[in-house]
Amino acid sequence: MMRAKRSAKNKGTIWIVLFVLLSFMSGIAFSAENKNFNSGYSLKLTFGWGNVPSGEINKALESFNNNDLFELTRIYRPDLITGEIKTLNNSCPNWEIELRKHITPDIALSLATSLVPIFIKNKSSLVYTYRGSVGDQTSAFTFKPRVAWIPLKLSLCFSLIRFSRIQLILSAGIGYYMTKISQSKRLDLTIPSGDSEWVIWNWKAHAVSGVGYHGGLSLEYNLTEKLALVIEAQSRYAKWEKLKGKRWKESEYFGNQGEEKGTLYYFNKWDIGIGTRYDDLAVWKDTVFYSLEDITNIRNATLDLSGYSLRLGIRIKLF
Repeated sequence: MMRAKRSAKNKGTIWIVLFVLLSFMSGIAFSAENKNFNSGYSLKLTFGWGNVPSGEINKALESFNNNDLFELTRIYRPDLITGEIKTLNNSCPNWEIELRKHITPDIALSLATSLVPIFIKNKSSLVYTYRGSVGDQTSAFTFKPRVAWIPLKLSLCFSLIRFSRIQLILSAGIGYYMTKISQSKRLDLTIPSGDSEWVIWNWKAHAVSGVGYHGGLSLEYNLTEKLALVIEAQSRYAKWEKLKGKRWKESEYFGNQGEEKGTLYYFNKWDIGIGTRYDDLAVWKDTVFYSLEDITNIRNATLDLSGYSLRLGIRIKLF
């Protein structure tokens, strides 16, 4: 694992070095024909919305909500099930700040990040009642999934069109994403006698390398010599496996039952408590090949932050 971490870091370093060298060489190449150009810095502030698929955390939530038992109950005995477990919203707001170094009139190097961490989260509940010969047993499930990240993006920008006050700019580059993904699943169980208890399964994980790629187009309209209006669209590829994290369990009678560190896995299991199969996520120190839950199809979970964003803002020339 240490070798994998070192390899990911080395790749990121190589890309950054090549990126800086390319920008430096571009500045030399264009310096002769841009003697009158006054290079400098500008600051861009934009706000908008982005699309994020979230990867397998949403697949697991959907699988639990739509398992065979719950689907049949909704059809034939809808009085025995209420609520639903919802997936994370794929749309989220985003503030971005960018510092740009203008090398030539047509080429610039930029460094951008979010003003605040970007996150998507929700809370949803489902109540299922098993009607047995001795009475009803009620299982109330509450899920609290959350995905959060902060990007640090390095881009090379090239002016495609420059006409009067209007400029169309193409940008592309690499980014490092500091990510966290977590989930809390709570079960409140009430048995026919009326006694009740609760148990909570928690896990959280993060991407080891966190390197992604992006590209975009922006249209800028110069309101004054120092201020421009910006409209931009950007797409990104940011998907990782081998997420590292920990899990812990809490219950009404035993309290916190300790932590286990390891890798986040995606799998299918048999839930003996309600009597059905569905996909789930958990952190294990080593891959579990057998269990009372009859776990199958085990593989490394993935976190997918690939998507697109649309933003509107301003650019201010600093000096």
